Amino acid sequence: MATSLITCRELVERATHYMELALAPEARREVEAHLAGCPHCRTYLEQLDWTIRLLGTLREQSAALPPHIADHMRQLWRQVRGTP
Repeated sequence: MATSLITCRELVERATHYMELALAPEARREVEAHLAGCPHCRTYLEQLDWTIRLLGTLREQSAALPPHIADHMRQLWRQVRGTP
């Protein structure tokens, strides 16, 4: 879908730096040119921005997992690592 010199994958790799205004001017222009022609990447950046803003509203209490879910997550992690 992109009509610029960078691919969607490259945009995803640069997305955080783009949002933090940490890209060099030329790289920023490449991202913006890509965004102008790629509705999928525009949606991706909107979702990323929404997620970051939402996570910024969490407080320690609201971020804590219930004990049974935390135990389940630890069990899954052990399975992935191959440890009992």
